[in-house]
Amino acid sequence: MAKFTIVGMATIQTLISTAEGGRVGLVEDVVVDESFRGKGIGKLLLAGIEE
Repeated sequence: MAKFTIVGMATIQTLISTAEGGRVGLVEDVVVDESFRGKGIGKLLLAGIEE
């Protein structure tokens, strides 16, 4: 069994915007464990929720 450690998370709220003419996402949280900061994890999390 593989062992994983969660070091960060990101949440997004999706909604329909009449101003934008479709679906949009609002980033609510991006959290990275202090000991893992500065390693690009936040950028990876944002890229993941952008997809």
